[in-house]
Amino acid sequence: MMIPELTDDIEQFRSFLDRSPTPYHAVNEAALRLAAAGFTELLEADAWNLDSAGMYFLRRGGSLVAFRLGYAEPWSSGVRVAAAHTDSPALKLKLDGETLSHGLLTMPVEVYGGAIVSTWLDRSLGIAGRVSVLNGNALSQRLFTTDGPVATVPNLAIHLNRTINEGFEYNKQTHLPVLLDSAKEGDQKGKLKRFLAERLEVAEDTILDADLILFDAEPARLLGIGAQLLSSGRIDNLAAASATVGALCSAGATESTALAVLYNHEEIGSRTAEGADSGLLRSIIERIVIAKGGGREELHRTLARSFLISNDAAHAVHPNYAEKHDPSYMPHLNGGPVLKYNGNLRYSTTAETAAYFKNLCGAAGVPFQQFVNRSDIQSGSTVGPIASAAAELRAVDVGIPILAMHSIREVCGATDHLAMGKVLALFFGSAGAAS
Repeated sequence: MMIPELTDDIEQFRSFLDRSPTPYHAVNEAALRLAAAGFTELLEADAWNLDSAGMYFLRRGGSLVAFRLGYAEPWSSGVRVAAAHTDSPALKLKLDGETLSHGLLTMPVEVYGGAIVSTWLDRSLGIAGRVSVLNGNALSQRLFTTDGPVATVPNLAIHLNRTINEGFEYNKQTHLPVLLDSAKEGDQKGKLKRFLAERLEVAEDTILDADLILFDAEPARLLGIGAQLLSSGRIDNLAAASATVGALCSAGATESTALAVLYNHEEIGSRTAEGADSGLLRSIIERIVIAKGGGREELHRTLARSFLISNDAAHAVHPNYAEKHDPSYMPHLNGGPVLKYNGNLRYSTTAETAAYFKNLCGAAGVPFQQFVNRSDIQSGSTVGPIASAAAELRAVDVGIPILAMHSIREVCGATDHLAMGKVLALFFGSAGAAS
């Protein structure tokens, strides 16, 4: 039986997963949580008049930044930054490619990020995204989610593809168009757009465009005999986004400014205005310094005293493929946060920054684990090296261990999200500058 603290945490996490099928929805859910905790929304285009020790957040598309100002000037106490990302691998609809063929309505897709393509077939899929609607002379962005499954990408029967279990590569153009409905003679193209208009209660001709993706309509579920595992889509990296926002909301104000940044577009390289390879983080820190009465010299002093925790999913050892891990670095589900190392700095962790995070875990009473790739397997990467380089911050890369990373459904331990949240809350709320 789960303790109440863990039950509350896992239910809140499950709700966040289910209500965040796209980065835009994840940002909206995070904003609602921040607003409920007393944070005030800012607009980047407005002049900022920040209260001492005030709590604020802002959105930039599928990215979000939230911060709690410290009592001290940031150039004397630094900024404590925790970063995550909101996007996950997915199939993105080509809205104008709708086809009526062989009695079926289909639509082609693009593969966003490094998805395990085969896991997307024969699933009950929903559609979600952001729709651009013209209202008079003004454009608005409307979030959209189907109530349940409306689509599927069917496999070819094994009788017609006898070698599928011997290894089969799906052609992304011809094998992945999604099945949306049956079609009969006389049906007109544009059925999805008409469906969007009906659901959003707007005229069809006011919908100018839309960013729409498919998502697994099966909700996040606890599994295992002892309910110690969680299965869901988008654990990479909504686990980190959820834990980061929750930690910022629960941490008390101290002399140091605490800042959470949730980036979009990590899965496609981060080189966008919403990604880690942008000026977003440094720009917000600079505006905080200016609001506190500092200038360019104070900005550089602030950056030198600041610290970044990059929080992204880590590879748990898979019991069926244990040989894929270095035998000295095998993180386990429910074993606590994982420090991620790479000799070529695909992760930002150094001996100095790892020691800082290990000390945090000890103070929080949370165990930690470590991960280094086998030397003959190329490492992945995260927002850590990119964001730390763009903002010139010392950084460490960490994450909770998961299985089936980049599958349509991933698996994590039921206790690891709570453990990570405790470490981040201490990071945000403990006294003294990062050192």
